[in-house]
Amino acid sequence: MQCKCAFETLIIWRLWDVKNYDIWQLNVLLVEKHNYMRRIMRNILSEMGVESIVDTAKPDHALKIFQEG
Repeated sequence: MQCKCAFETLIIWRLWDVKNYDIWQLNVLLVEKHNYMRRIMRNILSEMGVESIVDTAKPDHALKIFQEG
Protein backbone atom coordinates (compact mmCIF):
# COMPACT_ATOMS: atom_id res chain seq x y z
CA MET A 1 0.00 0.00 0.00
CA GLN A 2 2.91 2.35 0.60
CA CYS A 3 3.92 2.27 -3.07
CA LYS A 4 0.44 3.27 -4.16
CA CYS A 5 0.51 6.37 -1.94
CA ALA A 6 3.92 7.36 -3.24
CA PHE A 7 2.69 6.86 -6.80
CA GLU A 8 -0.42 8.98 -6.18
CA THR A 9 1.70 11.70 -4.61
CA LEU A 10 4.01 11.69 -7.63
CA ILE A 11 1.06 12.03 -10.01
CA ILE A 12 -0.44 14.91 -8.01
CA TRP A 13 2.93 16.66 -7.87
CA ARG A 14 3.52 16.24 -11.61
CA LEU A 15 0.03 17.51 -12.44
CA TRP A 16 0.60 20.56 -10.25
CA ASP A 17 4.00 21.08 -11.88
CA VAL A 18 2.49 20.99 -15.39
CA LYS A 19 -0.12 23.61 -14.47
CA ASN A 20 2.68 26.13 -14.00
CA TYR A 21 3.58 26.04 -17.70
CA ASP A 22 1.78 27.33 -20.77
CA ILE A 23 2.01 24.07 -22.69
CA TRP A 24 -0.69 25.15 -25.15
CA GLN A 25 2.12 26.81 -27.13
CA LEU A 26 4.00 23.54 -27.69
CA ASN A 27 4.15 21.86 -31.07
CA VAL A 28 4.07 18.12 -30.38
CA LEU A 29 5.16 15.43 -32.81
CA LEU A 30 3.78 12.16 -31.45
CA VAL A 31 5.31 8.97 -32.85
CA GLU A 32 3.69 5.71 -31.73
CA LYS A 33 3.15 2.59 -33.80
CA HIS A 34 0.00 1.48 -31.97
CA ASN A 35 -3.07 3.44 -33.03
CA TYR A 36 -4.89 3.09 -29.69
CA MET A 37 -1.87 4.35 -27.73
CA ARG A 38 -1.44 7.24 -30.14
CA ARG A 39 -5.08 8.16 -29.64
CA ILE A 40 -4.79 7.97 -25.83
CA MET A 41 -1.63 10.07 -25.80
CA ARG A 42 -3.16 12.62 -28.17
CA ASN A 43 -6.23 12.91 -25.94
CA ILE A 44 -4.09 13.35 -22.81
CA LEU A 45 -2.01 16.07 -24.45
CA SER A 46 -5.14 17.77 -25.71
CA GLU A 47 -6.74 17.67 -22.25
CA MET A 48 -3.57 19.22 -20.83
CA GLY A 49 -4.02 22.14 -23.21
CA VAL A 50 -1.68 21.32 -26.09
CA GLU A 51 -3.29 22.63 -29.27
CA SER A 52 -0.76 21.65 -31.94
CA ILE A 53 -0.36 17.85 -32.14
CA VAL A 54 0.79 15.94 -35.20
CA ASP A 55 0.92 12.18 -34.93
CA THR A 56 2.20 9.34 -37.03
CA ALA A 57 2.94 5.64 -36.71
CA LYS A 58 6.04 5.64 -38.88
CA PRO A 59 9.42 6.99 -37.76
CA ASP A 60 10.46 7.87 -41.31
CA HIS A 61 7.31 9.95 -41.73
CA ALA A 62 7.97 11.63 -38.37
CA LEU A 63 11.49 12.56 -39.51
CA LYS A 64 10.12 14.07 -42.69
CA ILE A 65 7.56 16.11 -40.70
CA PHE A 66 10.27 17.23 -38.29
CA GLN A 67 12.59 18.32 -41.08
CA GLU A 68 9.83 20.28 -42.78
CA GLY A 69 9.29 22.21 -39.55
